[in-house]
Amino acid sequence: MNGERVIKVKEHYSTGELKYEGEYLKNIKWNGIGYAGNGHKIYELKNGTGTVIEYYSNGNKYYEGEYLNGKKNGKGKIYNISGKLEYEGELLEGEKNGNGKEYSLGRLEYEGEFLNGERHGKGWWFTGEFKNGKRWNGIGKEYDFLYDVQFAAFEGEYKEGKRWNGKGEFHYDYGGMAGIKSKHYEYINGEVKN
Repeated sequence: MNGERVIKVKEHYSTGELKYEGEYLKNIKWNGIGYAGNGHKIYELKNGTGTVIEYYSNGNKYYEGEYLNGKKNGKGKIYNISGKLEYEGELLEGEKNGNGKEYSLGRLEYEGEFLNGERHGKGWWFTGEFKNGKRWNGIGKEYDFLYDVQFAAFEGEYKEGKRWNGKGEFHYDYGGMAGIKSKHYEYINGEVKN
């Protein structure tokens, strides 16, 4: 393989069961077979390419999708350690790149473009643009969740990554769900006015 050293390995789960058997090339899984904790074959890589399912040590799914050159490339889904979907969409070199959806607490939080793992471009709840993961310029809304209840936290204009002109509310716990309180505020030219 172009003079690169191929390393043959056997990897195991913490339970001792076989997780991966095959080859690494440049620290990348290259030719081999991956197994679930119960010994069932879940993926096969040939020259670093295939469709895989990866798991956390607790048995919950971590990643399900395409591999290219031993990295997450193509379409895939990423889950948190409790098994909830966090991201589904396009990946490049292991990073979110292209079209995708991010979820928080099981709810769709952002749908749009990603660049180098960050929100970049337009999202479904924000009519402006994202740049390096921040709401950059445009009109949009932010949401808060308290006791699984959704609140509008800010609605208005963003300028160069900052809240610029608009109104919002801060929600806080004042004795359980029945005691949710709100504090109102307003932004004028990037400054908070109460």
